[in-house]
Amino acid sequence: MAISTRPTKKKALLIGINYNNSKTQEKLSTPHEDVAKLREFLIKQYGYSKENITVLLDKPGELQPTQKNIRQQASKLVAGAIPGDHFFFYYAGHSVQVRENCRPEDRTELDGMDEVMVPSDGHTDANNDEMTRQSCLVDNELKRLLINPLPAETSFTAVLDTCHSASLLDLDHDQCNAKWSCLNTVQLKKLVSLHKGPASPQLRQTNKGMRSTPLAKSGSGLR
Repeated sequence: MAISTRPTKKKALLIGINYNNSKTQEKLSTPHEDVAKLREFLIKQYGYSKENITVLLDKPGELQPTQKNIRQQASKLVAGAIPGDHFFFYYAGHSVQVRENCRPEDRTELDGMDEVMVPSDGHTDANNDEMTRQSCLVDNELKRLLINPLPAETSFTAVLDTCHSASLLDLDHDQCNAKWSCLNTVQLKKLVSLHKGPASPQLRQTNKGMRSTPLAKSGSGLR
């Protein structure tokens, strides 16, 4: 297989959902504002180029964070990744849990529950797991889209401002998943206050698997 000679890239996908037009989801007030601040932060403090940051917002004139668009943009984010590339993924919105729909021996969750990201056109029903699965994005799929394509020595940072964030990408969690490790949820205000240097949280896939590294160097790591 040919080795790519292109320069390494920094790419980001930022998703903010207020659910203003949703009939089933509680409305949120700050995701759009948080995405705007984070975009500016990545450009000014971490050297991301504007053309390499994709934003999905449920507001007029923006690329909508529907199930279809999130799938497409998640795939595009990591497509063609090479060692040395850096990827940043941010999600602010709702997440829920549904029961795993597989045989007990095929379960990947110790608690028997999958975590589910709710897109702007998603519908959730505590009494209808299948409807929730069909209209939302289950953690297994998010892992296939965002994590599995990464080659060794790429860097992937995920900031998930949502419920069930520690296992939303199906990574290691001390009470749920047994195979992966992941960063906990970080509020945007805390993230933006920690930028006096180049350090950043990383989920780095190496030949030994995923590992996490702290957000900042001096006592300001993720909580």
